[in-house]
Amino acid sequence: MRAIEHVEERLEHELADVLWSVIVLAERCGIDLEAAFVQTMGELDARIRPE
Repeated sequence: MRAIEHVEERLEHELADVLWSVIVLAERCGIDLEAAFVQTMGELDARIRPE
């Protein structure tokens, strides 16, 4: 793996940009992002939880 200068700062910026994009898209599409997140995480948790 190659070394990247200021990798943490660059990654912070890119992740914030992606998050902003997701929030804007959800808002414009009328999606309740909080509800979708909670539902999806519940489904994922149910799949990986030991029985």
